[in-house]
Amino acid sequence: MQDDDRRTDTYGGGHPGGGTHHTGYRHVIGTLWSVYDRSAAAVSATVYGELTAGGRFSPARSAHALHTATRRLRDAEPDRPSAWMPFAHIGP
Repeated sequence: MQDDDRRTDTYGGGHPGGGTHHTGYRHVIGTLWSVYDRSAAAVSATVYGELTAGGRFSPARSAHALHTATRRLRDAEPDRPSAWMPFAHIGP
């Protein structure tokens, strides 16, 4: 195989979130490394609350919902970036 025949994965390499996005999910929220249970629970509660606000599930708001969740964690624990930094959104 020649070098120019190789496919390049532009969706995050071996990262599970990138793979999930590559299989067809438009919005994927994941982490870049392991996270604290308390942080994961707080992010999940905020994200799902934001995605279902108004009584209807709206996945197009995933990036904004994650931003809101991580911002809340950052505001609560600004000196502890390991609590809020590892979360990532992959998608449009």
